[in-house]
Parts: sequence; structure tokens; C-alpha cells
Amino acid sequence: MSCAGEKGRRRNGKRLGLGPLLWGLVAVLLFGGASACSTETQHAPGRGQLEVRVKDHREAIADFRRLEFDISQIGIQGALRPQASAWLLFAPSRRNVDLTQLVGGKYAVLLTEDAPAARYRWIRFDLEGVQGVLKNGRRPHMKVFDDPVAYPFRIVSGKRTVLTIDLIVVDVSEHPGKDYELHIRDASAQIVEATRS
Repeated sequence: MSCAGEKGRRRNGKRLGLGPLLWGLVAVLLFGGASACSTETQHAPGRGQLEVRVKDHREAIADFRRLEFDISQIGIQGALRPQASAWLLFAPSRRNVDLTQLVGGKYAVLLTEDAPAARYRWIRFDLEGVQGVLKNGRRPHMKVFDDPVAYPFRIVSGKRTVLTIDLIVVDVSEHPGKDYELHIRDASAQIVEATRS
């Protein structure tokens, strides 16, 4: 009887010892999982608006009667270094721009589109061609530098990010066989209230 009693006490001891532990484990799994789901929902990315503007930094643009470029798409991405598969691409609503019209603080709006709210690091313009006519009637050779440009900015859920790209035309005719170059000189970003149609 004493042996049976001892076994009973051990079994009872096991039940008393493991019960709270099991309930505690279940509680951690349940509430921990709920907490994780709550955190994930809280930080789920929303959508904001991206507006891309272009303007001209006055340098050699005064030499031109007309300087137009066609742009096929605009890309942004947030990778540390540009990755071919990571671009978020937009088709501009305005594809053709004459830079000679963007002087005195004027700018052209290329697109206004919804985009995922996130931090971005890179901007890319895909230019299909640049056509220029100088004031003397000559058509110069234009070299275009449209490689991705590093400029950190962010799109905020429910807001509009205005991204302004400052282009610059540089006279490089002092170098044999060269005329003018087109570069992205700078960029700036401003977050404002989103506009909805």
C-alpha cells in the first residue's frame, strides 16, 4: 500500500507540476501569436501618391531654341544597390518635354500615380531620345547620362510625395568631338497632402 501510495503521489506530483507549465505554454503561444499578428497588421504597408516633376537647371539651356526629350518610363527602388528585378516602373502621363520651356522656376509634371508606401533609394529615367536645335539652327550631338541616381526619399501612406528632378545641360564643346551633355543634376522630395480625383 505504501508503494501504491508513493506511485500515486508521484503521478499526482507530475500532474500538479506539468499542468501550470502546459497552460503557461499555451498562453504564450496564443497571446504571443496574437501579438505578432497585431504587430504585423500595424506595420502593414499602405499606399501613397508619387508625383514626379522635372525642371531645368539653367546653364547651357540658353544656347537652345528647342531641346526636347522623350521618356518611356520612370523607375524607383529601395535596394541598397540598383537591382534589375527590383524596379517599380511607371509610364509617364507626359512623355515629351521641351527643356527650353522650363526656365524661371517652371516645371513639368510627368506623372501622378499611387505607389506602395516605403523608403526608396534610387531614381531612373528611361529616355528614348533627345533632340536639340541651337539658336543658330544647328542640331548638336547630345550625350545623355540616364543611369540610376541615388536619392533617398519615402512615400507615406495617405500622403503625396512630390519628387522634383533637376536636369542640367552642359556645354562640353571644348573637348574634340563633343557638343552637349544632359545630366540629372539634383533631386528634391516634399511630402504633402494627397490629392484624389
